[in-house]
Amino acid sequence: MKNSSLNNNSKRHTIPSAWIVLILILITISCTDKPLYPLPQENKLVILAELTAGDSIQVPVTASLIAGGGNNISFEKVNDALVSLSEQGGGVMQLLPNTAPWFTDLPSGMYTHPHKIKPNTGYVLRAEHPFMALRLLLFSSHKHSV
Repeated sequence: MKNSSLNNNSKRHTIPSAWIVLILILITISCTDKPLYPLPQENKLVILAELTAGDSIQVPVTASLIAGGGNNISFEKVNDALVSLSEQGGGVMQLLPNTAPWFTDLPSGMYTHPHKIKPNTGYVLRAEHPFMALRLLLFSSHKHSV
């Protein structure tokens, strides 16, 4: 009888110690310096723009930031890209860097064109840079009813 109670007692101590060892292994594995996903090695063009029917074209262009370098974060204006907007069933408009005073304090280069965006029309935005990549962007304008 005493022998069986000793076996039960040793099993009770083995189970918690196994959990402690498992937790220590998990903590050790999770504290490695490996990133969860590969970090980009080069900057890319970044465009965050909204085309609104009836408004003229304004497209801010900047460069992505490589994270984890330990450097100060500062945005880079991109004023040497080739930016164009193609209208569905229409022509291609070259957008040019705008250096007007109200755009100089922005963290991005502003590319503009006086053409007004047409409602319910599809647009394709292309941006090219000699050193940075960008994927093709598709836009569609919608007229908002009031």
